[in-house]
Amino acid sequence: MSKVHNVIVHSFRIPDAEDPGMFVADPILYWEQSACGKWVMEHALEKPLWYTRIKHSGYMCEIHAKLTDQDYTFWKLKYT
Repeated sequence: MSKVHNVIVHSFRIPDAEDPGMFVADPILYWEQSACGKWVMEHALEKPLWYTRIKHSGYMCEIHAKLTDQDYTFWKLKYT
């Protein structure tokens, strides 16, 4: 059975804001339309999820995706 990898496929910072959810929509959409984003959206076992966490001077947004062993290896070689 193939191992499943939970991978941070993209991350970015946003400035301090009252509602960080408003500020992440545009960068996430831009990433989804990139070559890497399209590939991940097509090959992820489930719909990728995004999370925000507080950092020193704002927020860090991370997009997580579950990939099979084979897809994880391809992603690591091509997009990182």
